[in-house]
Amino acid sequence: MMYHSNYLLFLSRALYSLLGRHVIVQLDSFRFKASARLGHDVMVDVTRAPDTSSSFSASIRESEAPHTTFITASIVAYPVDEGRREGGRGGGGEDRAHQWSAQAISDDAGLREAVEAPDKVMDVKVWLDELDVNGLLAPHALLSMFERGRSDALGGPDRLEALMAEGFMFVVARLDGYRFYPSIPIKEGAALQVLGKFRAKSDAIVVCQQPMRFGNKAFRSWHARLETTAPRAIENLLVASQVLITKDTKEVVAHTLVTLACINATTGKMQAVPSKAKESMGMGLPV
Repeated sequence: MMYHSNYLLFLSRALYSLLGRHVIVQLDSFRFKASARLGHDVMVDVTRAPDTSSSFSASIRESEAPHTTFITASIVAYPVDEGRREGGRGGGGEDRAHQWSAQAISDDAGLREAVEAPDKVMDVKVWLDELDVNGLLAPHALLSMFERGRSDALGGPDRLEALMAEGFMFVVARLDGYRFYPSIPIKEGAALQVLGKFRAKSDAIVVCQQPMRFGNKAFRSWHARLETTAPRAIENLLVASQVLITKDTKEVVAHTLVTLACINATTGKMQAVPSKAKESMGMGLPV
C-alpha cells in the first residue's frame, strides 16, 4: 500500500510537468478515498481554478479504472522564486511570510495550542534526500515528518504493534490546512521539531475494505472516508494539529491538521479510541 506522502510526490511531479519549477504552499481537503498498491498504474489530473494562476483541483485515479479515485485535493502552488520571496503570498518578502504563518497559527486554536502547549514534541533532522531540486523541503518529506511525529506520539513502533495486536488501527481519513513557508531557509542537517496537539472526537465515517495481493499472498487493507452526516456517540477519531518549526529560532516551517479514524484491525469497523492511545499522546484519561 502506498504511503500517504507519495500521493503528494505524484502531485508535485504533475505540477512540474505542467508548469515547471513550482512549490506547493497550500493543501486543503486532501481526502483519501482508496488505497493505491504495488502494480497500480495511476493517472494524475490537475485542473487550474477559473480566474486564478495559482489554485488547482487535483485527483489521482487508477488508469485502467478511472472511476476508482485514490485521493482528491485543493492545491495552491507558486513559482519557486515567488514562493521563496513571498512565502506563497503577495508582497512584503520574507517578513510577509512570517506574518502570514503567525496569523495562521493565531487564527487556529488547535495550531496555537500545538505551539504554546504541545502534547508531544519530536526532534527531526533534515537529510539531503528530503530536499528537492530547488533546495526546498520536498512536500512529501514534510508529510513524512508529520507522520513520524504522529507515530511517535502514539508510542512508536512497539506501541503501534501492540495496539494492532489488540485490534486497533489508525487510518488517515483526511488532511486539511497544510501550509508550507518556503522563505524559511532549510538546509541539509537542519534541526527541526514536530509539535503536536491531539484531541479525540466523534463523527460519522465510512471505512472501506480493499482486497490486495502481493505475490501469492492475499490480504486486506482499509481506508477511511469522512462524512459530514450526524456525529456518532463514541470518540472514534483522532484529530492532530501539527506544526513543524526550526529548533533554534522557533520559526514555523509548515503546519497541518490530520484526521485519523480508529478502526478494528480485523473487521474494519469503527471503534472508540483506546485510553492507552490517548495517554500516549498526552491527552490524559477521560474524566
